[in-house]
Amino acid sequence: MDVTHANDTLVREFNVAPDGNDENDGSPALPLRTIQEAQRRVREARKAGATEKILIWLAEGIYSIRETLVFNALDAGPGSPLVIRARPGASVTISGGVPLDDWHLAPAITEAPLSSRGKIWVTTLPQGIGRTNTLFDGAGLLRRAQAPAFTHADTADNWTGTEEQHIAVRVTEKDRLRNSLQPAAQGAQVKIIGAAPWTMNYLNIKYATEGKISFEERSSYAAAAPRHYLSPDSVYVENTFAGLTEPGSWVIDHARRHIYLWPRSDSPRGIVVPALIELVRVEGDIQYDLPSDKPVSNIHFADITFTHGDRYDFSGRTGLGLQHDWERFDSSTALVRFRGVEDCSVTNCAFQHSGGTGIRVDLHGRRVSIRSNRFRNLGACAILLAGYGPGTKDVNGHNRIIGNTIESIGELWSHSSGIWAWQSGSNEISHNVLKNLPYTGICVSGRISFDPDGTNQCSRTVRWHELQESDDLDSLEDVEKYLHARENIVAQNDISHVLQKINDGNGIYISGSGHGNLVLSNYIHDCPSELFGHAIRCDDLQDETTISRNLIARFGGSGTGVVSKGRNHITYNIITEPVGSILRGMILLSKTPSSDFRGAVIQGNILMGNDANQPFVYQGGIDRLTEDEAGEILMDRNIYFNPGHPQEAEDHLAWAHARSLDRNSTAEDPGILKVTRHGPVLVPDAVAMRFGWENTG
Repeated sequence: MDVTHANDTLVREFNVAPDGNDENDGSPALPLRTIQEAQRRVREARKAGATEKILIWLAEGIYSIRETLVFNALDAGPGSPLVIRARPGASVTISGGVPLDDWHLAPAITEAPLSSRGKIWVTTLPQGIGRTNTLFDGAGLLRRAQAPAFTHADTADNWTGTEEQHIAVRVTEKDRLRNSLQPAAQGAQVKIIGAAPWTMNYLNIKYATEGKISFEERSSYAAAAPRHYLSPDSVYVENTFAGLTEPGSWVIDHARRHIYLWPRSDSPRGIVVPALIELVRVEGDIQYDLPSDKPVSNIHFADITFTHGDRYDFSGRTGLGLQHDWERFDSSTALVRFRGVEDCSVTNCAFQHSGGTGIRVDLHGRRVSIRSNRFRNLGACAILLAGYGPGTKDVNGHNRIIGNTIESIGELWSHSSGIWAWQSGSNEISHNVLKNLPYTGICVSGRISFDPDGTNQCSRTVRWHELQESDDLDSLEDVEKYLHARENIVAQNDISHVLQKINDGNGIYISGSGHGNLVLSNYIHDCPSELFGHAIRCDDLQDETTISRNLIARFGGSGTGVVSKGRNHITYNIITEPVGSILRGMILLSKTPSSDFRGAVIQGNILMGNDANQPFVYQGGIDRLTEDEAGEILMDRNIYFNPGHPQEAEDHLAWAHARSLDRNSTAEDPGILKVTRHGPVLVPDAVAMRFGWENTG
């Protein structure tokens, strides 16, 4: 429910202003000073019997908090909304930042580079803040001191490698490593992308010697050179004086509680350190091991900026990471967190300059509206919906993520998605704009390793007591009934410039989620990065997804438009203007031991190349099928066109006809003048019109 839909009859309102007084009555003329005091008075009103809408108005200014604001059933409920919002026209910020003012030039630090000498300032952490992973100035996130990349000395035969490769990494630059770490600030970490180029870790350094860094935790995948696409130069040592190489870099010595900073200006100005990761939590009564919870409802936020949260710590292979350890299960990693809620909303808010995720909806989360918000310069994801792990408790869904703008997120956790629904179904994710992202745009997944030992990905999230003893957990049919990210609608989103820092991701990614997801009328465009993987991808354990009416234009990397590893339906999409060569076809049917293409549909698509080495459909996947299996794929009524190399289309049709595919497809100019986010602009009497396309010009 949106705040605009709440009951407009006010039983009471409380006004808050930074220059108010908590002894005041909370009227517009005599506002309170803190949100906490306003909440206390809301609870008094509820206890006295107030059942209708209560509104907390926030006047212009910055509200700095040192403890998480927690809202629950004492504040609101069915028919009794609580709305926290800025006054019309007011600029309101809730910040977890604490100013750092007492700076002085540091004595000479011999371990720092010569270029930083005489430019490093030092201060002491304020009381109450034990440690921090992030620091901000007026322009945003400051980069923690990071030595230039080290090169992996080892490779791995597979993603997991050896046991040794989970607890240590070897690098080629032995002398430089020694100089980077000895002596070092207390709390040096390694930031590493290992054998699996889709996941990164921050790991505390146990010790380092002779080109080997040992970790205090286990890495998610083998700490060895990335197995494809990425450079082996992907090991970074952070939080050492040797990394103070540029203005804006900093080091924290946890033992002495000192922060050393090379400021972006002549002296430190407007520097803040976060006191919190999570600024606001709305929390019901989670009864984790029982079939049902007692959710809180009807709490709404509008027109507020949330900022200055810390980066969360999460290290490696614990079994409590979400898919590939891209985020944490049921954890305080976001500025605003809903946990055990129904019918809540966040409208027209901003989430910026923070070390973690923007909003997350955990475990029981139904009918949460996240609409018309702005997310930028975040360390992790923008929006995460994360339900219960596999089992029969399916209570995260029917949420609406609509009309949000997301850009420049994942600035610390490079594997972050813009919007992610994990074990969450029947959501609408539509009309969002996502751009300038390090990895995937939108992710819908429920991939699980059913590992009773609880070490592999997501394995400790499995609700083992709800599974049947007769289940074959290697069978997609048996596993799918416990997956909850089904029947989502991902529609009319605008996604551009993704996969800029890390590889093996996608504009839209669907995997291990369950049946019935719809990917409709999205515009995925202008992704020239060499790291770009696929525009839309149905990965492992994924059947019965419909991918239709999407427009994919101007994409580089491996050049794949749509990937399917199962029985999915790819209809009436336009894939055009690839940049450079295409590795395995604009449409890729990838054969794996668990995939079954029988019943898949590839129909009505327009595929247009503009250069050599741009195949339309990957032939290898279909060539691995038997004749009967290939005959159960409906591939027909597609248009293939490459004006510079017309033989490409003719050769494709000859190959397809030999396999009884594409009987009514054509190798003609479809008649497209241009592609826009609203659809194709066609010439009069365009060939595309004969195949069911309409002119949106």
